[in-house]
Amino acid sequence: MSPNRSKPIQIKYENANDYKPNPDSDYFVADSKQDHLKLRVLRTGQKTWVYDYLYNGKRKRHSFGELAKEAKGKGLTPPQARQMVADWEAIRRQGKNPMLSQDSDIKRITLNKFFDEDFLNLNYVKPSVIRKKNAKGVWEEVRQGQTVQTYKQNIAIWNNHVRKDIGDTPVVDLQVKVINAWWSKIAENTPSHSIKIMGLVRFVMKELLNMHDDLDSLTSNKFIKIRIAGVRKGVDDLRKPKPIEAPEFKALWEACKEWHNPVEGLYIQFIMATSARGQAVADIKCSDIKQKNGRYHFNTLHKNKLFPIVMNELVESIYLQTLEARKKYPLSPYLFPKYIYDSERNITGVAKTAIDSATRQRIWRGRSTKQSKGKLVVNTNGGLRGLASKTCSSVLTVGLHDVRDTFASHAENVQVATDMLQNKLTSTTDKHYREKQFIANQSTADKQLEIVKQLIG
Repeated sequence: MSPNRSKPIQIKYENANDYKPNPDSDYFVADSKQDHLKLRVLRTGQKTWVYDYLYNGKRKRHSFGELAKEAKGKGLTPPQARQMVADWEAIRRQGKNPMLSQDSDIKRITLNKFFDEDFLNLNYVKPSVIRKKNAKGVWEEVRQGQTVQTYKQNIAIWNNHVRKDIGDTPVVDLQVKVINAWWSKIAENTPSHSIKIMGLVRFVMKELLNMHDDLDSLTSNKFIKIRIAGVRKGVDDLRKPKPIEAPEFKALWEACKEWHNPVEGLYIQFIMATSARGQAVADIKCSDIKQKNGRYHFNTLHKNKLFPIVMNELVESIYLQTLEARKKYPLSPYLFPKYIYDSERNITGVAKTAIDSATRQRIWRGRSTKQSKGKLVVNTNGGLRGLASKTCSSVLTVGLHDVRDTFASHAENVQVATDMLQNKLTSTTDKHYREKQFIANQSTADKQLEIVKQLIG
């Protein structure tokens, strides 16, 4: 349900819990029982209490808790929120600043404090599974927040690049000059990774300001003032679409069949057959795969957005082979689990986690595929790529992510390519994944032939 936002209403947990978010912007619902109390409904669906008041002729907003059925942690019930605002209003009517102690606290907020205590616990960030009834009244599990892998990667990025350098500085004291010096050093050492780091910090700062309106008059998101266009362009110029040629694709496909762990080989084939991201496939649980109209289907999750994938007969065959191959080992909730090996390459168990990026790279290129004097050196432990190189040596320069370039470049148009890659924007597909030049020139040549044939009969 959606509330009537044009006039105050008595906010109750039972009703407010069902307020639908607006995907385009946050909105406020005023409480009819307590002046200056509002409930903020964020685009993500999260609901926070806000004290909206005037002091010294200036409008101020103070966020002070989340809507809850009972007091727990930062949760506040409607009666509790009303009482807190009533107490603050009594102070304000005396001509005093009702937020004096809060103003002092807000000036001490650091990025680390917000990241640890608030950001990592946001329902659209922290990975979780909730049970909801679907349209048929059947209970089913629904994933919320980021994937476990993304969540862990963000924590690692924060700990490695933010925590010790700028994380403990109060945000009101952060200066653009200091931020620029910090980021420029990272960008010089790891340009592509620096873009990811800046994206995370900007997001965290944005959420901090959204939750603490009191900071609006004290500071701004200074991270958005840092110019990253030059670094981004340099990274984009280096990232050229590189479709896999047919002999290479076939050699890799056959190598998957020879791999010592059939489940890991089928994992790579599943990626090659669906053009889905490697981690998105790793995160698939057996319970995520459903049937409809006689077809298996599942969702991948990327940047908090679900992308549906329907299996064709090839993908279904890989899926059924995987179910059979998994029986040989201890079972896991993940379709493609992470296996534990001893020094002799024997499987000793199955981890509780999904395949991570390090494991994926081990499967793809092995632990001993490295560069020496600018050339790739591979021995018998060179992963699937090393195994495939026995029949097609050029696969040694192929990356697993190039599978996505292959599908994008062979698609009939950019919209089809975008759907195949489970991307949100066609511009992203067109810019980063689709090799157009040769295909476009080939199409032009074919059209020229048609014209000449028409002219000469």
